[in-house]
Amino acid sequence: MQFTHSHYIGTGVNHDNEQFEGKLTISNLSSTGTQSMHYICQRISDGEKVHEELALLTTNENGDKTLHLHMEELPSITIHTLATHDDALWTYSYTGTGQLEGFNSELVFEWNERKVKYLHRWAVNDEVSDKSWCLLEPVNVPDTDVSLSLTLSNNQ
Repeated sequence: MQFTHSHYIGTGVNHDNEQFEGKLTISNLSSTGTQSMHYICQRISDGEKVHEELALLTTNENGDKTLHLHMEELPSITIHTLATHDDALWTYSYTGTGQLEGFNSELVFEWNERKVKYLHRWAVNDEVSDKSWCLLEPVNVPDTDVSLSLTLSNNQ
């Protein structure tokens, strides 16, 4: 799976049927192909944050593609393993154990040219079904020179 940009913004609907604006940031962490992912959603009606997640897209010790995900709603990190993929659709799946026994999840990235639909399917003690989605488009965000801004603020 190859992201064409590092920043994406779009709109979607969550499991409470609320419309939100989603922002996705992707960063390359190393020459091994590991990427970090930060995804945050704000309800459109009032601007309140309704969801946030941090993840690593990487390869595990067995060579399997994995997505190590921390969602603020869950008590621990979930490790989703790549279940299916082709040029346009990547699906990572997770079956809960321990504290998350009965929780099942699928994270789906569906590509359509430059846009990507990020879909979360999940269930507790049931078959997973679509719960939330966001259609994201790449955006250009200028790089910020942090050292320059710190120097300027220290000299004033």
